[in-house]
Amino acid sequence: MLRDTSRRTGAARDAGVNDFPELRGVRVGIHDTYDRVVFDFDKGTPRFVAEYVDTLHQDGSGDVIPLKGDQDLKISFLRSVPDPDFDDGGRNTPVIRELRLVSYFEGETLFGVGVDPEGDGPAGFRVTTGKNKIILDVAHRAAG
Repeated sequence: MLRDTSRRTGAARDAGVNDFPELRGVRVGIHDTYDRVVFDFDKGTPRFVAEYVDTLHQDGSGDVIPLKGDQDLKISFLRSVPDPDFDDGGRNTPVIRELRLVSYFEGETLFGVGVDPEGDGPAGFRVTTGKNKIILDVAHRAAG
């Protein structure tokens, strides 16, 4: 069971100093106790920060971005480029209510994940990396 709801950070992996890995695709899957979002990149993976926020804001403009679900989980990819043809529709699960590419601003790609777990409070989550991918797992139940 994923119980921790702390902020997660990770270093770039296999990306050169001047490389901005490009996001090539996003996949979502449902497992027994958690749901998974896989962000696929070319040329390694960028640094990332994942955390729950009270309000999700678009980089640059500061506009509030409402998401479906009880909690807003943001994941920022630093020194990365989004796929210009990314379509954020049709990737919802019972827990991940919305997955949205929020913005690309000054080399930072920001995603919002609307989370609606069973129970009260935020769901635990973990972030792991693999070759050319960053994996976000979100528990089905609240951590509290």
